[in-house]
Amino acid sequence: SLLEVPGGVVAGFEPSLDILPSKQVPKKLSVHATDARRLNFLVKGGEDLRNDARVEALFEAISTTLKGSCRGVGAALRTYAVAPLSPRVGLVEWVPASPPVKSILLREFGMGDSTKGEALWIRAQRSRDDMLLGAPDKASKAFTKKRLRAKPQEASQALFAARKVLDATSGGLKRHLEKLSVSSEAFLAKRRTYAYSLAATCAAGYVVGLGDRHLDNFLLSGDGALVHIDLGYSFGTGALLPVPELIPFRLTRELEAPLEPVGARRVLTSHLESTFRTLRQPRARAPLLGLLEAFVREPVLDWLRGAKHDASLDRDADDVEAGAAAAPERRVATARGKLFGANPCHLLSREVAGNPMLEADMAQRARTVVAGLENSARHALRH
Repeated sequence: SLLEVPGGVVAGFEPSLDILPSKQVPKKLSVHATDARRLNFLVKGGEDLRNDARVEALFEAISTTLKGSCRGVGAALRTYAVAPLSPRVGLVEWVPASPPVKSILLREFGMGDSTKGEALWIRAQRSRDDMLLGAPDKASKAFTKKRLRAKPQEASQALFAARKVLDATSGGLKRHLEKLSVSSEAFLAKRRTYAYSLAATCAAGYVVGLGDRHLDNFLLSGDGALVHIDLGYSFGTGALLPVPELIPFRLTRELEAPLEPVGARRVLTSHLESTFRTLRQPRARAPLLGLLEAFVREPVLDWLRGAKHDASLDRDADDVEAGAAAAPERRVATARGKLFGANPCHLLSREVAGNPMLEADMAQRARTVVAGLENSARHALRH
């Protein structure tokens, strides 16, 4: 019998594996297909990759939907194949010639030397923490709690101290795209693809509630397109962490830099408005709502285990099973609300309210962040 993998039929395997330096120790596997092509995959263990496969299916559906009226944004949402082999092991298609954004920035920060870039990054973090806390024991829990309870003015001063270290090397992604371009026209084409891609990844990530967006979880292709990887923290998982994630998507100054001097916010606002206007039309959201049902009818193992743990923290033993069973529907309901245009502040407040690990003062701080200060646009939006 023939063994099929995403992209072809297996004729043979490379005799060795490349082991990647990551928490789950994934391996790079090379497969020789029957049509003489070489297919590369990431072998991942320790998590239920059905979640990644379904999220990628949602991304593919969003891309297809957007190609009709938002052609540039739809084409810029890049996807890849995910093949779960068991509840704990699966194959992920290797995205070629697409390094992580963090490795690009470290190389640019270090002027070609990623080791120097890493040292600069660490120095910026140290400047932030020393300004905020003096020089405490960085490993202690008291240090973490003190940092989380910093006053707004103290946090602003600490952020300024970190930025002061990095300012001399900002704009790393823009320099990277410039180096990849053989002419000014080529750079403008890559920047246009990047703008569409940034809008697409922000919109798609918001719909599925994608968290854990550190810079190792973004790839950047040679034509300027961003690619989401490592999709485990989806559907509001970030809001249930001991330190909840309270942002809809990652949009830092380094990600905005390639769009200057045009004005990143103006460009993205236009693309995102047209994207959500399309996704919220009844005919466009219908197939997306159908795909979301799979998460309710057949929840992934990580969801069920996490829901049982969370339910056990704040419920009687008799209510644990019922609370865990209702968790998938609550997660998917938030995604449905986004497709129907529900107020994002209300949706995030509901997610944070379901976090049983937040202490009372941290829960109040989280609610304040979500609601915004009284004179802010966010506060006006919420009320």
